[in-house]
Amino acid sequence: MNHPLERRWWAFALLAAAVVGWLTLHEGALAPAVRAVVCGVGAGLLVARGSLPRASVRRAVATLLLAAWAGGIIGWMVARPADRLATRHEGRDWSWYHYYLGSKYFGELGYTGLYDQTVAVDGENDQLFTGLKDIRDLNTYRREPMNYRQRVRSDGWEHTRWRDFTADVLHFQQSFDEQGWKRVLRDRGYNATPAGHFLYSQVSRVPLERRIKAFVGFLDPLLLLLALFAAGRVFGGFKATLAGAWFLIFYGNEFHVFGGPLLYDFAAATIGFAAALKSDRPRLAGALLGWAAMGRVFPGFLLLGLVVWALARKQRVLPLRLLQGVAAVCALGFVLGCTSPRGVAAWGEWTDNMQMHSRFHRFGNSR
Repeated sequence: MNHPLERRWWAFALLAAAVVGWLTLHEGALAPAVRAVVCGVGAGLLVARGSLPRASVRRAVATLLLAAWAGGIIGWMVARPADRLATRHEGRDWSWYHYYLGSKYFGELGYTGLYDQTVAVDGENDQLFTGLKDIRDLNTYRREPMNYRQRVRSDGWEHTRWRDFTADVLHFQQSFDEQGWKRVLRDRGYNATPAGHFLYSQVSRVPLERRIKAFVGFLDPLLLLLALFAAGRVFGGFKATLAGAWFLIFYGNEFHVFGGPLLYDFAAATIGFAAALKSDRPRLAGALLGWAAMGRVFPGFLLLGLVVWALARKQRVLPLRLLQGVAAVCALGFVLGCTSPRGVAAWGEWTDNMQMHSRFHRFGNSR
């Protein structure tokens, strides 16, 4: 940033975040068309800024407008969920239902039993699901009739474990109305990798109390903030702010960062990977990328492009040290994934589940 005005970008970002956050405090999700327009404006400003001469007034103006755009996005995406989580302890019960129950009772449910056994609990109690026509069979991913006579307690449950599972399901029954459960029970179940399951199994040790869930729900934004702060020290605060805005407005992240059971550790690790790599700390970068890959798989594809880039420039030391970090953490993740009640077999079950998941997956909310 060469023009003196550009150095004030942070003030424009903060002001925009405060104003937009206040104005949208009670607004809902963005319509797809609105999101597309907002993203288009940001992309246009970014291209325009890059095409203008350095130290020019016009480039400085573009910088300030882009900073205000990013600040506005951050305020829009953060204010409402942060307020609801802090004042009313309202988190993302949809995610808590899947990841809390899926991990806590992984030994009995595996990757395919969550919805079936949830209906079995309801059948033994208030039968609130009577109005539901179907649920997703997680063995086939097809919708099957919601028949209480077919949804019964499966073998393998100890009495105390079934009692605890029943209490937890009844807790979540308060979180959704009939239409909510209709959407929940048509989702894709619990799909954490066995390594990721180790993390969620620790989260599932906490009681299902609103204040405790709210506390856990603030860990994701805290991790992302720390990762973006580290990126800001390496790449510059302006670039880190833009990255944060683009991340928050992405379809899958809109209003989702707050209130979940630690779902964005992989994103924080991926951002940390970029910062560590830029800081010439390849082993740390590899370790962070390894954890992100063991938790969500797809960040691991970054490794291939990076290794090809390094080898093309005859840099053998960098990929070697990077791979050392990746290999160490992946080995640790594999071992941790074997500690679940399903043991080493969990990896094979997860692979089968992912093949089914990929075959039937649709972008967006197509359920």
